[in-house]
Amino acid sequence: MEIYPDIQIISGIASRLYLIRDVDGFTMIDAGLRLDSGSIIRFLEKHIQEPNKLTQILITHADGDHFGGVNAIISKYPNVSVRASLIESESIKKGVSSRIIQAKGCLGIIFNLGSSLFRSDPTPPCLGDLEPDMELPVLGGLKVLDTSGHTPGHRSFFLVKHQILFAGDSILIHGDKLVPSSGANTWDYAKAKSAFERQLALDPIIIAGGHGWIKLK
Repeated sequence: MEIYPDIQIISGIASRLYLIRDVDGFTMIDAGLRLDSGSIIRFLEKHIQEPNKLTQILITHADGDHFGGVNAIISKYPNVSVRASLIESESIKKGVSSRIIQAKGCLGIIFNLGSSLFRSDPTPPCLGDLEPDMELPVLGGLKVLDTSGHTPGHRSFFLVKHQILFAGDSILIHGDKLVPSSGANTWDYAKAKSAFERQLALDPIIIAGGHGWIKLK
């Protein structure tokens, strides 16, 4: 589904990822679960005629529903660069999350039951080069934002010219309500709230989140 010219949403089992088309090739934001990899590859084969045109996968953070499909994708598209922040890339290389989820009671049981679904394999070829305020040459400029809070090295991406924000899990969309990351899977709530407020101050027209998207204008 196209949410904006040259931007497609890919729906995974637990998360949403995005494919951006530019004159020089395609950029993916996040890579879904391991179990999503088959459907993701079929989607890519439908929209990308030349395998080498998928140039990079930008990972917002090291949770299994955001990087779990990477290994399968790079086996099909071996020339693609996988990129994240330094902190998140170190966890991605090990196939683990970048923070400990300390859920208790019923929530702890739910997290434990879902752990096999979110399990990811080590992903060695992940660059830890996404620094805040970098501007990537995608659709006129894709700015890298430090949105630490949900995880220690969470990154969001902002298409400045088009005012489209790829927020990962730093902004959660509940119907028509926007909220910051909170609860047991949030590394630092104060930082998460600050990241949330700073991103809304950018006045995006579309927020493409890790679990849904919303058009604001």
